Amino acid sequence: MLAMQEINEAVRPIVASPVGAPVDAREWLVLMTEPNREMTAQANLVLRKIPFYLPTIYRAGRISARRQAAGAEHPDVVVPLFPGILFVPADRDFDRNYQALCLTPGMRSHPLMRFGEHEAYLRPIAMEAVRRIEASERDAYLRAKGRKTGYLPKVGDEVSVLVDEVLGGMKGRVDAVDERGRITLLTELMRRTVRVKLNANQIEPVQADPAEATDRR
Repeated sequence: MLAMQEINEAVRPIVASPVGAPVDAREWLVLMTEPNREMTAQANLVLRKIPFYLPTIYRAGRISARRQAAGAEHPDVVVPLFPGILFVPADRDFDRNYQALCLTPGMRSHPLMRFGEHEAYLRPIAMEAVRRIEASERDAYLRAKGRKTGYLPKVGDEVSVLVDEVLGGMKGRVDAVDERGRITLLTELMRRTVRVKLNANQIEPVQADPAEATDRR
């Protein structure tokens, strides 16, 4: 509830920003998905190589009473931080990608959030607040589960994705780490090499197989 209040406060002071107008590349337009289809939209935007940002957090998944009584751990489930909302850069590529966005499974046919005649967007300071909320929610969940949150990858590290509806369990190699600590992971999806943006707490280093390590000695 607090997170939604903060996003509402960030989006409320919207000014005119017609589609196609030259805006700062660090600004993000607010787009809407179909109800409960945020992850479907995410998967299809990745396949279409359309830049986007879907803030997500972790929640404990449901398990049967029988499994819970047996001591089974609740699985980690990725859920959107803001249900039905994702963001795309308000840059020169937006016009080129807009038709594809409208036709992307999981997105609404008219996805742009509007206030009257004007498109809603987040200014850089508001987006930073969104990223902080996302990071703090994820860290709090991982700490409650007794997980480490301090892994800082380097370019070239082989890693696996911890929790993600699309890439969970997949392996890849770190291609870049930006000034905010966001990681670009180079991985293979549907037989195609793709670059995916992740946070450090979404990945873990791939450990060498002890058997292989023994064979190399």
